[in-house]
Amino acid sequence: MPDGGGAKAGGRVRVPFGKQQERVGIVVSVSDHSELPLNELKSVIEILDNEPIFSPSIWRLLLWAADYYHHPLGDVLFHALPVLLRQGKPASNAPLWYWFATEEGQAVDINSLKRSAKQQQALAALRQGKIWRYQVAELDFTDATLQTLRRKGLCELASETPAFTDWRERYAVAGERLRLNTEQATAVGAIHSASDGVSAWLLAGVAGSGTVASARLRA
Repeated sequence: MPDGGGAKAGGRVRVPFGKQQERVGIVVSVSDHSELPLNELKSVIEILDNEPIFSPSIWRLLLWAADYYHHPLGDVLFHALPVLLRQGKPASNAPLWYWFATEEGQAVDINSLKRSAKQQQALAALRQGKIWRYQVAELDFTDATLQTLRRKGLCELASETPAFTDWRERYAVAGERLRLNTEQATAVGAIHSASDGVSAWLLAGVAGSGTVASARLRA
């Protein structure tokens, strides 16, 4: 392994392939021993990710899918990645740029810009809060107007990198999970006892009672 960190399952590495080629690979697991002699192993050239690029739930799903459908794991993992990540590009969010009024821009008499209604309008908008650069096209002034204000020291351009968020947290249902009645609990217990294999189950219940839905959610 290269110096500066260890590879982690779910992260990408750059490895030698053939005599003069390199490939991007995905670490599936990490072990401190090998069944092959060390002289038959090739060293990792570069660790591309310090952390897994798959969430734990997606990682489990991909491993399960490869096993269940008897498909090569590498093919499954790589098809779950965008093209640029397959090519070894950095797994990071691009910064978003925004305009904001400087202290001078907040304090200046806006009437001093009366010769330019667009500059007045732009500065008034900036005083209300930052304006993302992609929003400028929807407003009544242009990026050139903001650049003019910038040269006057009235506004400035800065960037912010958005954080990775898990969309499921936003839609999580608060409160307790569904409580199963005796018959539903018996059905779920039977399904769990045979979860190591592939099996089909027929769930019967009163129409509209939620029996099937409850059992499926818990199983």
